[in-house]
Amino acid sequence: MKSDSFWILDPVDGTTNLMHDYQHSVVSLALCRQGEIVMGIVYDPFHEEVFSAVKGKGSFLNGQPIHVSNAEKLSDTMIGLGTAKRELADENYARFRREFGQCQDVRRIGSAALELAYTACGRQGGYFEIYLNPWDYAAGMLLIQEAGGQVTDFMGKPLDPRKGSSFNSSSWIYP
Repeated sequence: MKSDSFWILDPVDGTTNLMHDYQHSVVSLALCRQGEIVMGIVYDPFHEEVFSAVKGKGSFLNGQPIHVSNAEKLSDTMIGLGTAKRELADENYARFRREFGQCQDVRRIGSAALELAYTACGRQGGYFEIYLNPWDYAAGMLLIQEAGGQVTDFMGKPLDPRKGSSFNSSSWIYP
């Protein structure tokens, strides 16, 4: 990177959803400055919801403050799951089965950015997906962090939004 600041845009997160008129697609935009996300917006035009966050200023839904779920146990919440690559279906579904056994229920919306926004506002207690790209998670990562949650890879390490499409870390996102 030649600049210490750049935008990360996903103009249609949930492309397959959009193609089938399954109205769970969003626009996701984040500003990365010196390796960290400092601003994020996820816009859901189907439900007229704007999720926004600025580092150090909190997270908001249509201008109202939001916070991650206050559930103390995984068994008290539902979580979102993403399916990632088809060639990993057996591994993914085995992992989903384990998570399903520990939580109240699971959902798969088909838009990582929207799942992260739903986690930030407490509609679900967490989100799990492997092989996300920065445009999938950058804005949602800040939404969750500013709403009181955590975003890490499977080893508990922070995600690096400067990694391009070769980003292959597994992501477990849970407040």
